[in-house]
Amino acid sequence: KSLSPPTRRKSLLTMGCRNCIDVLIIVLQSYFLWSCIAIERHYCHQPLSADSTGILKTTYEYAIENNRLFASRPDYMVMATCISAYGLGTLYALVLLAFTFKWNWIRMIAILLVGAKAYALGFYHLMEFTSDTPPENLLAYWGPEFPYILSLVLLLARTLPGPPFQAVTQQVKPTKED
Repeated sequence: KSLSPPTRRKSLLTMGCRNCIDVLIIVLQSYFLWSCIAIERHYCHQPLSADSTGILKTTYEYAIENNRLFASRPDYMVMATCISAYGLGTLYALVLLAFTFKWNWIRMIAILLVGAKAYALGFYHLMEFTSDTPPENLLAYWGPEFPYILSLVLLLARTLPGPPFQAVTQQVKPTKED
């Protein structure tokens, strides 16, 4: 047996990529918040249509082609989208701010967001794939969903082990009496 100290496996977090992951979390939360404001909020209050403009028209065209259940607007889909736009949108904003300003108090809120979003995604995809109009083009369907799944994994990696940010400590300079 070797008497050398045990070696730890290097992960992305211990290899100096913690800041890279934090930046990616910030970018993803920004994208989700933008989606809540620019798309989901509108979908919540009125149908998207071919007459919509900008990103709403693009979303309508995507939904008609790749997500027909979303395009058909059943009541539960509208309610789920409203919850996402206003409820999860608020949590996305909090996580975005916390990772921007390195606030450790976000840990439990981020873990709760992961649980809520995982539940929402599970329910959403269950409804999609058991509906009368399941997605046919799986690549086009899962493409916009991948960032949400990636975000959940990254948030867990940064918050589950402990506080996501290191506390800043001040070094005490020795005095002449020391």
